Amino acid sequence: MTTASQTSPLPPSRARAGLGFLAAALPAMAVLYMAIYFPYRRDTFPARALSAYVVWVAHLAAGVLHLFDARVSVLDNTITGPFPLTVILDCTALDAQALLAAAMFAFNGTWKQKAVGLGAGLAALMALNIARIVALYVVGLRWPDGFHLVHEEVCQFVIVAAAFILFAVWVRWVGSAGGGDDRVAGQDAHA
Repeated sequence: MTTASQTSPLPPSRARAGLGFLAAALPAMAVLYMAIYFPYRRDTFPARALSAYVVWVAHLAAGVLHLFDARVSVLDNTITGPFPLTVILDCTALDAQALLAAAMFAFNGTWKQKAVGLGAGLAALMALNIARIVALYVVGLRWPDGFHLVHEEVCQFVIVAAAFILFAVWVRWVGSAGGGDDRVAGQDAHA
């Protein structure tokens, strides 16, 4: 058993690395969130691009659902069928993808490692999000009273937790590949 006097505080270099990571990740996260949730006018490129992305997510989810239920179709961002779902920007997991991207860019690693991590991580979050929408459709059909609980509490947690887990797996991979350590990008090894 150890006592408080026997445990050592976090070494100063690791504490600086953690603060440096936060100093890089938090502004990156803020910029990405602003880019996603800024109230763009409808006729601007960002608004059209985000709207097209929402429609694309709805079409992907409807395509998967149609494999199991031929009654499912899609019109713009609305999945139609016995339990219609409207996909909105908050349903696309872009916020979790932004969280993952900001963390990966702030962490030490080569650009190649970041590109591989982002490609794999964003694809995994996209696949998980499509599975989430499919699951919500099934929950809406089989347990309509539980839909809001599953949608607002369970699924939100799962998507954000998945982003953290993907980041942790990527950090471990970067460390094992010898291209990174626990320092923030650009930090001197002797700091």
